Amino acid sequence: MAGGRACDASGTTTGISHYNGGISLTERPTGQNAVVAIVTITSGDFNGDQLIYEIALLNTDLTACLTTAGVRQIAGPANLTVLPVRDHTRTRPPLPVHAATSTTR
Repeated sequence: MAGGRACDASGTTTGISHYNGGISLTERPTGQNAVVAIVTITSGDFNGDQLIYEIALLNTDLTACLTTAGVRQIAGPANLTVLPVRDHTRTRPPLPVHAATSTTR
C-alpha cells in the first residue's frame, strides 16, 4: 500500500475519500425514483474534485402499486463520475467513468 491506496492483482486501485454535499430525490407516483448527488470531495486522492452520482431506481412491477404489499424492490442503472477541478498545480491522468447497477430493498 503506497500513499493510502491499495492495488489488487488485477490492477484495480482502491482508496478512501470523504465528501460534503447534498442529495436530490425525485419520487414518481408509480414508484420510479431518480437520485442525483453532487458533492465536493474533502479528503483523499480526489480532494477538491467534484463527485456526481446519478441513479434511476425503477419499479419493474407496476401492478404491485395496486396491492396491499406495495412495491417491495426497485433496481436500476447508476453512474458515478469524478470531475477533476481545474488545478494546474496537480497532475493526474484522466479518470475513467464507470457505470454500475444498484439494487435497493
